[in-house]
Amino acid sequence: MIPNRIPSSAVRGFIFIMAVAVWGAAQTWDEPIQTDRPGMANPPSVVPAGRFQLESGLESYTVGGTVMRNLPTLLFRTGIQKDVEFRLGLAWQDLRDDGPPENRISGIAPAFIGIKWRLMDQRGFLPNAAVAVNLGLPGTGNSRFRTPHLAPAITLECDQDLSRAWNLNYNLGWSRAGDTLEDSAFWAVAFNLQASRALSLFIEPYGSIPRHGASITGVDGGAAFLLSPSAQVDVSAGVAGGPDRPNRFIAFGFSFVVR
Repeated sequence: MIPNRIPSSAVRGFIFIMAVAVWGAAQTWDEPIQTDRPGMANPPSVVPAGRFQLESGLESYTVGGTVMRNLPTLLFRTGIQKDVEFRLGLAWQDLRDDGPPENRISGIAPAFIGIKWRLMDQRGFLPNAAVAVNLGLPGTGNSRFRTPHLAPAITLECDQDLSRAWNLNYNLGWSRAGDTLEDSAFWAVAFNLQASRALSLFIEPYGSIPRHGASITGVDGGAAFLLSPSAQVDVSAGVAGGPDRPNRFIAFGFSFVVR
C-alpha cells in the first residue's frame, strides 16, 4: 500500500526548491522549458549552452509488499556546448517492506553523471533524435544502497510532430545494473497532446527486458503545466507488471531553468 503521508523534511525540501525557482522563473525567454519529466520516454531536447536546469520530483513506487519513495529526485542539466548537455542525478530514497522496522533503508541513492547529445532535427519522416549516456557511480550514496560496479546506460531518444497538437516520443535503451551486472533493454512510446499553450497531456506504454528473468510491461499517463516559459509542474501515475512483479507508482514534479 502506498503511504499517504510524506515526511515533513521532504516537503520542506521540495518547497525550498520551488522557492528558489521563483527567481529562476523570472529569467524567461521565447522558448519554453523542455524537461525529461514526467514520462518514461525522454524527449531528445538538450539544455542550451550556458543555461542551467533543475528537475525535481516526489515519487512513490509499490512493488508487491515493498514501497520505495524518492523524496526527492533531482536532475541537474546544463548545456556545455551547442547540442550537448551535462547531467547529474541524485535522489533521497526510503525503502521499506512488510517486515520488521529494521528492514527500512533511507538515505542518498547512488549518483549518476552523463551527457546528452542532440544528433539531428526532424526532416520529413526522419525524427528529432538524441543519444543519452549515463554512468551510475559506484561507492556513492548510503552504504546499503551502494554498488561495487559502474552502472552504464545508453538511450536513443526520438520524437516527431504528427500535427500541431500531437507528438510521438519514443526511446530505446540498454543498461547494466551496478550490483548484479544484469543487462536489460528498455523501451517506451509516448503519445503527447498539446492541449493548450500551457497544458500538455500524455499516455505511454513502456517496458524492460532483462537478459535473465521475466519482462515487465506497463502503462502510465499524466500532465505537465507551464507556470511560465521557465517553470513547469507535472503529475503522473502508472501501473506495470510481470509474472511476479505487479507494481504501481505516482509522481509529482517541479522543474525550472535559468540562464
